[in-house]
Amino acid sequence: MNPDALKDIKPPVDFPPDYTLLYVILFLVFAAAAFFLLKYFLQQKKEPPTVPVKFSAFEIASKRLSLLVQKNYPAQGKIKEYFSELADIIRRYIEERFYLKAPEMTTQEFLEKISHGQELKSEHKQLLKEFLNVCDQVKFAKYSPAAKEIEEAFQLAKRFLEETRDGI
Repeated sequence: MNPDALKDIKPPVDFPPDYTLLYVILFLVFAAAAFFLLKYFLQQKKEPPTVPVKFSAFEIASKRLSLLVQKNYPAQGKIKEYFSELADIIRRYIEERFYLKAPEMTTQEFLEKISHGQELKSEHKQLLKEFLNVCDQVKFAKYSPAAKEIEEAFQLAKRFLEETRDGI
């Protein structure tokens, strides 16, 4: 036998590392974390969902009238702005309360529509006609009402709201 024909022994083979213990530890950590998170969320008191408060058209209009009074436009000489907002409050109230698209119509169109409709009593139609005509005179004809007329217009608006509050 030839000594060159024999080959030397191979070095020892390394076994791949055993990660079993690491996997078991990681599994236990994740399981414990999941358990505590689940327990935490289940113990949380569930608050009932908040329901948004829906205010009536009357309540909204009344609040807007109060805010308009606080702005004190007449004392500042802003009569046109005062009457514009006052008319807008009533028109939006009518839209919400009677489902008429009052803010999008001219006064004439609106008065024509309500004259044929059954939404309002005839006395309320007349009250509304007087009120909107005064507002239009101030807004478009540059009419300057006296302090008494300004208060009367406000009272007309307030009266209309009160009388149409619960129904026709």
